[in-house]
Amino acid sequence: MSQYLIFQLHGPMASWGVDAPGEVRHTHELPSRSALLGLLAAGVGIRRDDTERLNAFNRHYSLVVCASRNPRWARDYHTIQMPKRGA
Repeated sequence: MSQYLIFQLHGPMASWGVDAPGEVRHTHELPSRSALLGLLAAGVGIRRDDTERLNAFNRHYSLVVCASRNPRWARDYHTIQMPKRGA
């Protein structure tokens, strides 16, 4: 019998980044395979620099991702400020 792990991620301000060649960084509505496998691998103690174990982990798992039917999008605006000297 096959074994399954079913879980739900809930992160109202979670972002699944894409390439950002300019100043605006967009996001996917779903996590990538590598993002999910990275979360799971970290959960079982595999370090991100342990490429041998990460590759083995990647070869042995299949993923299915489902999304909410009514996602709510928000704009998360960031600015960068330099602290005042002596602060």
